[in-house]
This record gives sequence, C-alpha cells and structure tokens, in this order.
Amino acid sequence: MHVKKVEKQKKEIDVIIEDYYCCDKCNKKIVEELYNAFNFDFEYNIGATYPEGGSGDKYTLNLCKECAEEFIIFLKANNYRINESEWDY
Repeated sequence: MHVKKVEKQKKEIDVIIEDYYCCDKCNKKIVEELYNAFNFDFEYNIGATYPEGGSGDKYTLNLCKECAEEFIIFLKANNYRINESEWDY
C-alpha cells in the first residue's frame, strides 16, 4: 500500500523593518535626514597585521549630532588638536 501524507507548511523569514544607529551617549536614534551631511566616525584599532592577515581589537563610537558637537568641544577644551577643513563637491 502506498501512503502519501501531505501537509502545508509556512516558512518563516526575517524581514528587516527598521535599521538605524543609536547614539552611544544619549541613546537617541540617529536619523539620516535628506540633504543632511552629518557623519561622525570614531574608530580605534589596535593589534597586529602581517602580509597574510592580522587580528586585534576595534573600538567604535556612534554619536548623534548634539553629542558629537559636545564631544568636539570637550576635546578642544582638553588640548586635543582638532583639524578643521572645508569640503565641497
């Protein structure tokens, strides 16, 4: 006797409904606005590199515009040299 059991299955899939960064200081959502050129990149890498590869530790910091401005003021007040320049394209 040939028995064939059939059942309908629904597959679960992950769908990204939100993708954003939060400020590491105030936890505010960092919103990318149209025509806004704000970008804050802070990354510190330490380790070893060789021709065939390398490894180490990476420290990053994501800040909103308000906290980034506060951070720059803090650095200047503590005698860190901040290089300022203009950009245009």
